[in-house]
Order: sequence, then structure tokens, then C-alpha cells
Amino acid sequence: MTSVIRNIMGAINYDEFMNKFANAPTTWKAKNALAEELKNMVEKNYFRGWSFNDFMRGINTLNPETHTMPFLALYYTKIDKDQNSKDHMVLKNLQQTWQVGLQKMKKLNTEDARSAEYFVNRIVVQQLNMVPRMGQMKDLGIKIVKGILTSLMGDEHKITSLHTVFLKICIETDQEEQAVDLIFQDARENIEGFVPSALNDSKNFFFYFVYSGMVHLNLENFSKALHLFLNALMIPISDVISEMHVNVYKKFVLLNYILGTPIQQLPACLNNSLDQVIRQKCSEYEELLKLAKSDHYRKDTAALVMKHVSRKERVFNQDDNLVLALKVVECCRQNMVMRVARTYERISCSDAVTRSFCKTKRDLEELLSILAQKGRVEFEFDEAEDCFRFSLPEREAANAELLERALKSTENIKKAAKDYDNQTRCHKEYVSSSNQEHAAVPSGF
Repeated sequence: MTSVIRNIMGAINYDEFMNKFANAPTTWKAKNALAEELKNMVEKNYFRGWSFNDFMRGINTLNPETHTMPFLALYYTKIDKDQNSKDHMVLKNLQQTWQVGLQKMKKLNTEDARSAEYFVNRIVVQQLNMVPRMGQMKDLGIKIVKGILTSLMGDEHKITSLHTVFLKICIETDQEEQAVDLIFQDARENIEGFVPSALNDSKNFFFYFVYSGMVHLNLENFSKALHLFLNALMIPISDVISEMHVNVYKKFVLLNYILGTPIQQLPACLNNSLDQVIRQKCSEYEELLKLAKSDHYRKDTAALVMKHVSRKERVFNQDDNLVLALKVVECCRQNMVMRVARTYERISCSDAVTRSFCKTKRDLEELLSILAQKGRVEFEFDEAEDCFRFSLPEREAANAELLERALKSTENIKKAAKDYDNQTRCHKEYVSSSNQEHAAVPSGF
């Protein structure tokens, strides 16, 4: 009789809940029905009479692999109740719940987790909203969400809008290392055959690549950041190009120069937007790179670039690109030294210092050591003759197998880029008709 009264009033106790959901559904229809029933129970506050021990017993007892949806429903409700409580002890008990969540979220059944979208979305948002307030335990919240997203992806590397939110929080809380595993090595795999069906789809992909690039940029994985930013710029979004596009392009061009310009030609789908909108807002960057590339033998290029950076420091600071701009200056200094090394096999110390525009012999040796570590030059200083001797490392000879693999990879890349380029042409707001007859494959992409 008591059970009937509770059900009429919209409540369920621990034993009733565990008995009701003891058998996991096997069909897609049954799983959807279960997800809807659990959602209804949560929204109507069926668990209002549960104690901390009831929730913890349920969360610890339920197997997340076989009872994914009931587990997620209890976990979400428990965290939701605790975070809204003003009881100090309840808030302290949150840590215990998080520890259980950390272990179990990695074991969720992928198919069932996708069926329980209502709970998954809310748990992720719930956890990420709490991360900034978790102090020393913020990494715990990040790891819980990472476990959920890993389970959601399964073996398909499926990107969701939750990935974007997760990456953003990782950046804001200096937890970039946690995000690396959710960024795929070859970003093209994520967009292969992808034709955006809605504006939100495009934006999700765009911001996924932007934040992925920022993660690698903050970790100083510049090469990966460069290609992720290029992927972001290639995503067709059929509304007005935002400031985010402009900022991504600014980081992209700086990184491209710092890495030695591996991408020398941009895809055709970018030409119109770059010329008409983006480059107009990047005059300081265009001038910076123009100076950096004007490597005149009798001019201190690095000093000219540094002068420009100092004059426009406020702009680079506002864009959060001052560090990259200063790295461009460093690259200019290294390039001036390389110019001397390529020109002379042997040169007096004083001439080497003068021609590389270094202040002292020590400055020159420091730059040469950096270049030697990068494998760009070999050098030695002859104290007896007070001169430097330079040699350029020989390139490794490519065998037939490596050449064949490289050619095959190049063909695959060309095909992927061309296919995607053709897809972007379908978006009239993004690509003008004047560019539709041209095709381009980005060098090094």
C-alpha cells in the first residue's frame, strides 16, 4: 500500500528502483523507452526522499557497462542535489561521488550512453560548470568528463558539441594535457565526407578545431596547432565571418612563418574570404610578415621586425599573440645566422658576428647552438685562427619504400583536400562564384 501511495505521489525508494531496473533492455526501442522513463523520474523529483547513502549505494552497485542509463540518472541527480545544497558536509561528500564517477564513467556502454543524451549532456555541463569552483580538485572534474566523452566516442572518433565545451574548459583551467587524447592526430579524418547539414553543425566543427589548435598551441605543439587552425579556416560557415575567424588566421600565419612556411598555398575556398574580409583586419600581421620575409643581406631584419612588434605591441597583446610575434623575431635572428652559414664554410669571428647582426660572439654561439639542436647547421669554432667553420647536414637519402609511401600519402591528401574543397563550394555565402572554377591543394596539408 505504501509503495502504491509513493508511486501516485511520484516517488520511488532505493529497493524499488534497483528491482525495477535490474534487467537491462536489449532492443533500441526498449532503451529509448528506458531513457524517457528515467528522464521523467528525474524531472518529477522521484528521488527526493533518497539519502546520501542511498545514492552512493546505487551508484556503487550499478554496473555502468550493463546499466548505463540508471547509473547516469542516479549520478546526475546526486550531483545536482549536492551542488545546490548549503550543507557543508554534503558539499564535502561531493568528492566521494566524483571519485566513483571517475572510475565508472570510463566504462559506460557507448550505445546506451548515446541513448541517454539527456543525462550525458547535463552531467558534462554540470561537471564543467563546477570545475572553476573545484580548486585543487578541478582536474578530477575534467577527468570525469573526459571519461564520458571517451565512452561516447567508442571506436568511431565521433565529435560532439560536448567536445568543444570540454576543450574550452581545459584551456581556461590550464588542463590542456587532459584534452590531447580527444584531439585526433589527423584532423582530416573528422571531416572526411562531411557536408554540414545545418549552421550549428558547421560551428561545432569550427570551434572544435579552433580549441584543439589552442590546446596544442599552449602546449607548444606548433605543427599540430598550425594544421588544426587550417582545418578551422576551411570549415564553411554560411554567416558573416566572425572575429574568431580573424584571430585564427592571425595565429595561423604567425605559426606558419615560425615553422618555416610549410603551408605555402592556401585552399581556393579561402581566397575570397581572406581577400575581402580577413586580411583587411590583419594589416599589422601582414606588415610583420612582410618585414620578416624581406631578408636583405645588409639589413638587420630582426631589428626591423622587433621595432614593428614594439610599435604594435598593444595590438598583439589584445589578440593574445605577442608571444608568437616575439617568436617571429627569434626566427628572423636565426635566419640571419643561417644566411651566413649557408654563404661561408669558413669565416672570421668578427665578420660572422657583424654579418649576422649579433652583438657579441657569445650571442652568435647561442644562436648557432639552437640551430644545431634543430639539425639545421653544424659548426665549430677554431680558436687558433679565431674563425667559425660551418657545414650543412646532409639530407637522409630516401629509399624506394619511403618514396612510394610518400607519393601515396601525397595523393591521398590531394584527394581529401580536393573533395573538401568541392564541398565548400556548395556554400554560396562562403565562397564567391568567381573562385568556383579554380582548384587548389594546400602545400604541406
